[in-house]
Parts: sequence; structure tokens; C-alpha cells
Amino acid sequence: MAFDPAGNLWLTEYAGNRIDVMRPGGHFQAFSLPGSGKAPTEIVAGPDGAMWFSEDGGDALGRITAEGQVTEIALGGSHLDPIGLTVGPDHRWHSKTWP
Repeated sequence: MAFDPAGNLWLTEYAGNRIDVMRPGGHFQAFSLPGSGKAPTEIVAGPDGAMWFSEDGGDALGRITAEGQVTEIALGGSHLDPIGLTVGPDHRWHSKTWP
């Protein structure tokens, strides 16, 4: 889970194939990911204002806006299973794959 700059708390639902957000004031929203079996894991706030997440089952990284617009970026292989994600000070993304 991670906060965005607006104070929204973002959560991944590994088995639920979705990203959830709890907004200030308690408003809850759930955004289903396209397809099935994506298994989102880590989520972090990106320098572009969107939230970025890893897809353990999707061999991809994902980007979701505050409005729920999802973009997926394939990692170019199979069974890469990214399980961690962080952005460095140079705005480069780093992800751990399994195993």
C-alpha cells in the first residue's frame, strides 16, 4: 500500500485482480484490472502523479490514474513475475522479479 500526493491510500488486491483506493473522508473505490490473473503486488507513487504497480501474474508493470485509467507495460518475457517496485531519484523504475 502507498499514499499518493493527494493523500489517497492505494492498495493492491493480489487475489482480487484489482487496485483499491481509500480517499480522504473515507470514500472507497475499487478498479478491476483488465484480463484475469494479473496478481498486483507492490504499488508506489510515480513522479508523474499516477500510481505504478507490479503484476506478479501479468509479467508487466502497470500505471493507474486517480480516475482509474490503467495502462500496462509488458516486460518482454514470460514468467518474470515482478513482485517489487520502486522509482529511483533519476526517475528510473526498478523491479524485483521472481525468482
